[in-house]
Amino acid sequence: MRRLLVLLLVASVPACALFQPAEIGHKFSVFFTERSAALDAPAGAVIANAAALANQFPAFPVTVAGYSGAGGAAQAELDLAGRRAQAVETRLIADGVAQSRITRAVHAPITYPATPLESHRVDISIGSP
Repeated sequence: MRRLLVLLLVASVPACALFQPAEIGHKFSVFFTERSAALDAPAGAVIANAAALANQFPAFPVTVAGYSGAGGAAQAELDLAGRRAQAVETRLIADGVAQSRITRAVHAPITYPATPLESHRVDISIGSP
């Protein structure tokens, strides 16, 4: 009986090591200063963490969604959201995420009455959002 239990435990270890969930749906948020698309050190750290997770699950899609507020002209806000998303995508690629896995989206102008910082961000979603 003891040998059977040990054999079952040993046989199940490789299966655990190969298991990947069907979807992880993890989201990271990168924040920017107002009117800027420049990445600072905290943003770089968030992107590096997102890239590390994305690289652990190479079959899962990565979505980069840029946001901008409603403080300027609609087209200017849309362009800013696009530049933010592009900056994050470029860093993800530099950190080893294949460009073919990345889908980019832009959302602007966005208004958040509670906290304007929410409109100065890019969300990175790995797996199903």
